[in-house]
Amino acid sequence: MARWLSFFAEYNFRVEYKPGKLNVLADALSRRPDYELAHVSRVTPDLYDRIRLAYQMDKNYTPLVQFLSDGKDAKGDRLSPRQRAQLHRYELADGLLHYRVDPRDPPRVVVPNDEDLKYDILLEADDAAMSVHLGREKTYQAVSQTFWWPRMYKWEAHYVKTCETGQRVKPSGHTSASLQSLPVPADYWKSMNLDFVFGLPTDDKGNTRGV
Repeated sequence: MARWLSFFAEYNFRVEYKPGKLNVLADALSRRPDYELAHVSRVTPDLYDRIRLAYQMDKNYTPLVQFLSDGKDAKGDRLSPRQRAQLHRYELADGLLHYRVDPRDPPRVVVPNDEDLKYDILLEADDAAMSVHLGREKTYQAVSQTFWWPRMYKWEAHYVKTCETGQRVKPSGHTSASLQSLPVPADYWKSMNLDFVFGLPTDDKGNTRGV
């Protein structure tokens, strides 16, 4: 950056904004359609099918799905007291159970107590091929717009905390120590440094590492 600042300092110029529709040549490079990011928030139909199937294995949501499917003939004797009290928050659409956290909020798909499903949903939001790692808050916001399950925020925070790739790319919050000079050795072989390198192509003696 400093090199470019020094380069442009030799010129007297004025920067003017040019709308994209008038700057055709630049747009051809900066807005290539094959470089457009995929919509990573889009959920695959297969995932919704897995959610529908998982309702049948979840003893908590099976009665609720059945109750809403039966309509006027529904009997709520299998519902828990909590489900009866919150029945106005639930609705069934296309075989998917929806829940409203707040009456003014849009309904969200209820995810059964299936760890694999929860992980796959978070993977689509946080680990999609064209997506950056969003972190705890943004991942929660992205997922909670469409899905809901009990203690979702706590579950998602644990996932982000243990996400290996996210931990690698996350910037450190600690201040790095300044570089320290090493003392100059007084004689040969008084101080030595070794580098260990692994995963090298195999040589004629079968070695894949070097020192």
